[in-house]
Amino acid sequence: MSFFTAFDSSKTTRIHATSGTSHTCCLSSEARIPHGLLYVAQVFNVLKRVEHWPIWDVDLREVKFDTPAGTPLNETKGTLFMKNYGGGQHPFSIHNVDETSHFEYHTRLPGADAEWYWTWKQVDSGSVDMKMGVRVHGGSALLWRAALAPFLGTAIDTCLRNLKSLSEEGKVDGKDFSNLFT
Repeated sequence: MSFFTAFDSSKTTRIHATSGTSHTCCLSSEARIPHGLLYVAQVFNVLKRVEHWPIWDVDLREVKFDTPAGTPLNETKGTLFMKNYGGGQHPFSIHNVDETSHFEYHTRLPGADAEWYWTWKQVDSGSVDMKMGVRVHGGSALLWRAALAPFLGTAIDTCLRNLKSLSEEGKVDGKDFSNLFT
């Protein structure tokens, strides 16, 4: 990966998921989930609800789909409408999804491609380590590195904090969204 044509920026958080006995916001069919994957499934259930990304993503205002309802997650396409950084919109396509470990989507930026990604793994009986990041590559990657540098770390921190809160409590900033994830 060349410094001038690519970069990768990411952060990690530990999510203390529950078994569903005291908090069931994120699982609608726990009985079908093998016990070892229960906590991972709880985290994935929040992430896979693309239409609700603006709840936890500090930069998103809205998500619109180009693909019909029922399209497999790996084939979902649409447009992300930004609320920060002058607004704007970016077409996206989801790919490379494995509900036990990772999720990615691609978006085209002027002069570069961006891959936003999440990886996760269960690390003990009730915790999941989740990593969120972006890989940018292309002729203008260095310019995007400079443009994103002032706020990317804070944005990723906020998104991870919100994903953690949704997975653990069904809430973001004290607002209860658990009904959206059942």
